[in-house]
Amino acid sequence: MKGYTPGRIQEDTPRNYALALRDHGTALEAKCYHFRGTDLAVAMHAIDEAIRCGQEALRRLDSGDAWYLLVLISTASWYGTKMLMTENSHWGDEGLKLLKTALGSQSKSLDHADLRSSMVHLLQAQFQFLKQEHEEAALEKLREAIRRGREAVELSRPGDALLGERRLNVGKMLLNKFLLQDDENDHEEATKAFILAAKTENASLVVRIPAAMQGGLCLQGRQKYHEAHALFKAAIGLLSTNNLMALSTKDLHVLMRHVSGLGSFASSVALLDGQSPFEALRPLETARCVISELAMRNNIDLSELQLVRPDMAKEYAETSSRLRQTTNRLQKAEEVALSPGPLTTRQSLRELQQALLHSIQAQEEEIRTLEGFEHFQQPLAESDMKKLASDGPIIVPAWERGSYCCPENSGTSEIR
Repeated sequence: MKGYTPGRIQEDTPRNYALALRDHGTALEAKCYHFRGTDLAVAMHAIDEAIRCGQEALRRLDSGDAWYLLVLISTASWYGTKMLMTENSHWGDEGLKLLKTALGSQSKSLDHADLRSSMVHLLQAQFQFLKQEHEEAALEKLREAIRRGREAVELSRPGDALLGERRLNVGKMLLNKFLLQDDENDHEEATKAFILAAKTENASLVVRIPAAMQGGLCLQGRQKYHEAHALFKAAIGLLSTNNLMALSTKDLHVLMRHVSGLGSFASSVALLDGQSPFEALRPLETARCVISELAMRNNIDLSELQLVRPDMAKEYAETSSRLRQTTNRLQKAEEVALSPGPLTTRQSLRELQQALLHSIQAQEEEIRTLEGFEHFQQPLAESDMKKLASDGPIIVPAWERGSYCCPENSGTSEIR
């Protein structure tokens, strides 16, 4: 990395050197994070060097180059890291300046939705940094972040994997603005953004579930209990075994932090909406928050199937293991995304993931044909819930009504 000598070797081109600089900058950023808590001077020097690498790489790349956007966004994010470390909003402005310059480019290699999303991240960081002592300046940053966030959503293609995340982000920013200015229009738009994010089919569960929770709470706050119940119920329906198995280990851990709250909110709103006590209890079981703490289990219990059909149990366990491995490999490939090679790899991994999901579904249907396994990998029915209640009551509180429902052997009752 000391310098560039044209023609030294065939592969030593300005473009390749620029990409090497970007990779070196990424390593320096990791070094910065490693030392932030122990040696601030080393961390600061590392992030300064990362920024220098990014600036040098941008000078050597044409804006029409397919790699230009990646280098640009990386460099802007390094400015954001320096802003947070120095508590100086100026460095965020430097990153924004880079991104705004690119907005005027007509290059087809630049994804303008990505550019605006990167601007939003910097503006949000500036808002959080400024709001304690400079509320008006912070509010101005928030307004610009909302504007850029809306533009990012509008410019996103319908099948864009980040569309749901961008909608969720807009909702969060509008909610922040509502809390500062108490404008009902902001609350209404935020609620719509959360609902749309929750309904974005190609978005990850780590986007859709939090969006549904926040949207449902906004609706509940306006006493729109029926709409809130429908949104929570749809979100609970996403927590199928196959959907959970398609999550990486990292995403599964993130999702688990939301599942307990989702089940509790869904149960309470069901009571507020006048649903039956069993309908109120069902989300808790499906979300695996109360019953047997199933939410925290990554392994599926196949012991009973093993006794009846060891061949089917073995096949199911092996397919499940391959699916988890493939999902984790896919996440790592998507995080790296450094060359055309990984793009092909990601596509093949997605195809393999879908094939394994279809195989899992087919195996589950076959297992359900066995006597005693009719509800394999499905939520408990009301009769099963009553059996669980024979060991003691299962209580669902509704904090706005001071009531709870309790399944018993004779049925499920609501007590006020």
